Amino acid sequence: MKLRLQQGRARHSVRAVLRFTQFLPGLWRAGDCTPYLIALVISYFTGLAAFAQTADDIFHGGVVNYLSNNIPKALEVVTNGRALFPDDIKLKKLEELLKQQNQQAGRRKVAEGG
Repeated sequence: MKLRLQQGRARHSVRAVLRFTQFLPGLWRAGDCTPYLIALVISYFTGLAAFAQTADDIFHGGVVNYLSNNIPKALEVVTNGRALFPDDIKLKKLEELLKQQNQQAGRRKVAEGG
């Protein structure tokens, strides 16, 4: 596109020049970006759904917290996992172990404090 100057003004408007340099045609106002933003948000959450946790992931999270001596957090993770996967045997056994450990830790605190 050639610009021809006539009496100190460009023949084509700035808008016409920008039309050829635009990344996504038709986006002159922020409101015009809405369909692209909606598509971006939907694809983001669809991608997150692909990384949904399995029972083994939850079990691993509970074990990691247990091994780092954070029994209340491990119990919370496993209890939430049991709500999602109530029939999982590994989560059930780990929950029983964590409840037992939590009770023993409570007894130790009472014995030490009183």
